[in-house]
Amino acid sequence: MTFSLHHALFVALPILLAGAVVLRRGGDAITRAQASMRLCLGVAKWVLLVVPLWRIAMLVLENGPQNVSCGAAWAGLLSVSVCLGLLFTSAGDVSAGLGGWLGVPTPPLFEKALTVKRKSLALLVLASIVVMLAVTRSPVQTALFLKALIVPPVRSYAVLFQEMRVWTDLHILTLAAGAAVFFLAPPSASFLTIWRPWKGWWCLGVLVVAVVMLWTQISPM
Repeated sequence: MTFSLHHALFVALPILLAGAVVLRRGGDAITRAQASMRLCLGVAKWVLLVVPLWRIAMLVLENGPQNVSCGAAWAGLLSVSVCLGLLFTSAGDVSAGLGGWLGVPTPPLFEKALTVKRKSLALLVLASIVVMLAVTRSPVQTALFLKALIVPPVRSYAVLFQEMRVWTDLHILTLAAGAAVFFLAPPSASFLTIWRPWKGWWCLGVLVVAVVMLWTQISPM
């Protein structure tokens, strides 16, 4: 994933934007400014939230359900759910940003499909279960993971060790941040409807942090 993200962000994206500038595609300065901010937010969500949340989910799912405590199981399910929600909203931001720069407006239906509504939590949880099935490749193990959400397993050193690994991982803080962004923060399009200078600096700041983390590989890929 490091290879693909590095090449997408540091090779493909500059070429696309340079081509848009040379060909003078896209709208006016305001349209390009809003597209740039949407692109910044989309990339930042992917690097700072989606990737670390996926790491937490894999930390839980790849060790088998027999060693998963009730708290670790909830952390895994929430990580997968919030990760999927932010993945779709990030894709919507990136598509809208690139579309604004390249002069190809994003179809409303496409962007609407990529924007996960907070009311559709049942569908998000269902999609998370499908992802768990794909990762574990076993309906039985997935059922055991879901059972651990309600029925705590027998306490053992293996269960305590796995729970300690999950809750002491620094990216568990990302789960709280990702949930706050997904459930409390306004959608990017609404956030950028009314222009304020601090919004532009905020979008640029989170992009710089994301680029630095990706370049130095602080964020696990």
